[in-house]
Amino acid sequence: MHRLQAFIARLPLPMLALAASYGVYTFNLLFVPVWVALVSAAAYELTYVALAFVRVADAQRRRAAIIALAAVVVSVLYNSLSGLFHRRPDLLISPPLWADVTLAVLHGLPLAIVAYNVAVLLLHDEQPAQPTLPTAPDQPTYPAPVLVAPQLADEYQRGLDKQAETLAQCDAVLPTATGRSASPRCPHCGSVVASNAHKAAAVRHGHCKACKPVEEGRTQDG
Repeated sequence: MHRLQAFIARLPLPMLALAASYGVYTFNLLFVPVWVALVSAAAYELTYVALAFVRVADAQRRRAAIIALAAVVVSVLYNSLSGLFHRRPDLLISPPLWADVTLAVLHGLPLAIVAYNVAVLLLHDEQPAQPTLPTAPDQPTYPAPVLVAPQLADEYQRGLDKQAETLAQCDAVLPTATGRSASPRCPHCGSVVASNAHKAAAVRHGHCKACKPVEEGRTQDG
């Protein structure tokens, strides 16, 4: 039902164009054979009828409107002259030269101008279609990489600190053979250190004050 209503709403447009084409046809008969006059009449009327339905780019809408208006103006002019000559056929009997020249220009000039502008609108200004690039298949998504090394280093350092604290606590509570607490010693070189805190520092750093110069000398000799 909706399509039928749309068709009926658009039906007057081609009917009006068909009626207007008769005046264009009779005017062109003054200069060209019948079949050429038929083609010319159809061309003018179909120009603004087709531009009413064709889809053009936004940048070309103004040009399309101007071309359609020009075709309408030519159709009005030809129909007016055709009606005048129908009512006053004596005007075509031995007219002056300037009248013949004017009618010839009115016949030839609009046809070429409208044809050129229609060609520019529909053909030359068409943008070439952009090639469609093949899309790559969906790639699997992986989680962001996790930095493991710094975490392991932190855990290792915390383990060393905990080990140093455990050794310090053991040295503080275990009695010696004489009944006195054992002096804290460096776990690397066995040297006696000042306190359990120094022993924990030796465990954490890998040396105490006594064995540090020895390790530095070994490094220099190597």
